[in-house]
Amino acid sequence: MIDINKIYNIDCNDGFVLLPDKSVNLIFTSPPYAEQRKFQYGGISEKDYPKWTVDWCNNVRDKLTDDGSICINIRPHLKNGQISDYVLKTRLALREAGWIECEELIWNKDVSY
Repeated sequence: MIDINKIYNIDCNDGFVLLPDKSVNLIFTSPPYAEQRKFQYGGISEKDYPKWTVDWCNNVRDKLTDDGSICINIRPHLKNGQISDYVLKTRLALREAGWIECEELIWNKDVSY
């Protein structure tokens, strides 16, 4: 068991098993993007990314309260001049796994500052 309301610097897969079930209202995450920042994260292939995301989401499902949510900060990148479809495939894989996508938020920085 870990202390609630304390910040831990551990892998989420290791940390979530330490939390009681139904104890988390919100998971807000910015996971590694597929095939981006390989030198920092080791990288996840676009092909494997949807399953990887579904797996970690399913691993934390029991930790969420009945009205709990996951907010995933992720965006596609250009690949050979075309927008990559791994984010779309990930969204569809999460739906297929029973997750409900209810919002898509896009924040635009005001460049007039």
